[in-house]
Amino acid sequence: MPNDPQISIAWLTTPSEQDRRSLLEYTRGVLYGLSFTREGEGRPVHVTRIRNAFDDLGAPSLYRVGIQLLKLLGEAESLFGGYWLLAPFRVVSARSKFLFVGAVTSSSGHLGLVAELGLARLITDEVATRFPRQTIEGWMGGPFSSSAEYVQAFVSAHRQQAAPAIDSPEIEYLHLVSRGDFASRAVWSQTHNAIVPKEQIGICRQADQGIYRYFSADIRGNVIIAETTLHYSLPRLVFAFAHLNGIPFRICISEAGSTLLVRVPQRLPLEEFRLALLLATEMNRQGAATVYKIESDLAPLFLEKLENLGCQLEYQK
Repeated sequence: MPNDPQISIAWLTTPSEQDRRSLLEYTRGVLYGLSFTREGEGRPVHVTRIRNAFDDLGAPSLYRVGIQLLKLLGEAESLFGGYWLLAPFRVVSARSKFLFVGAVTSSSGHLGLVAELGLARLITDEVATRFPRQTIEGWMGGPFSSSAEYVQAFVSAHRQQAAPAIDSPEIEYLHLVSRGDFASRAVWSQTHNAIVPKEQIGICRQADQGIYRYFSADIRGNVIIAETTLHYSLPRLVFAFAHLNGIPFRICISEAGSTLLVRVPQRLPLEEFRLALLLATEMNRQGAATVYKIESDLAPLFLEKLENLGCQLEYQK
C-alpha cells in the first residue's frame, strides 16, 4: 500500500512475545556495539555487519525482523546504501509515565531501573531528566487530523490533481463491508464503487506485473473519467471513509485482570500500529482482526488514538 513499508505480519504470531523482546534487545546491543569507535564516536553501520552478528547467533534470517523493529520503534534510522544509524536517545511522555526510545540495551545499566511492558521500557523520573523529551504524537509521526479533516484534505487534493483517464476492466475498487451499523472489513472488488458518495470518488488499484498501483478516481455511473495517484495513507483513509459513511469500525474492549483486551477489526495505519507495538504486552491475530492486550493505565492512550481514527468504542462485560 502507498506510503507504508511492506511489513510482514508473520511475527505477530511467531515468535512469542518474550522472543520478540529478546530479539529486539539483541539487535539493540549489536547496533550499539558496532556504532562506536574506540574514540567513542558514533558511526553508521552497514547491514552486512548486523547480519554477520545474527549468523554468529545461528539465526541469520532474524536480522531483518530485528532491524525492522528498531525502525518501527524509532530507535534506528536507515541510510542510503544499506547503512543504519542510531536514532537520538529520547524519552516519550505517556500519561505521566516516561518511555525510553533508543538502541541501548536495558541490561547495560545506563537506564537505571527499567520496567518492561510489551516492547515499551519505562524508566524512572530521575533517569528521564537526562534525555530530551518528545510527545507521543511526535514519536508516532503526527500531529494527526480528525477523520473528517483527513477526508476533506484527500478530496481537495484529488480535485486539484485529477486528470482524464481511460477505464479498464482490470481495475479493482475499494469497498467497505458492513455488519449492522458497523464496518467489518475493507475488500477489493471489480464492482464499481464511489467510497466518497457525495463527491463520486472511489479508491482503485490496478495490477501491473504483480505490483499494484493505487489511485483515486472520479466515477460517473460505471465509468472512470479522471484519476490521480494516491498520496494518502490507505489504511488511514479506510477508517476515515467508514466514519464518513456512517459505519465506523467498532472497537470491542474487555477487561482481563489489570489489562484491557482491545479488538481492532481492520489493519491499523502505520502510526497507530507503532503505538500498539510499543504498548501491547500481547498481539494476537484473529483473521483480519487483531486483539491487543494493554495494561489498563496505558490503554486509554491507545483508545484515544483509535477514537481519532473515527472508530466507535464498545466496552463489554
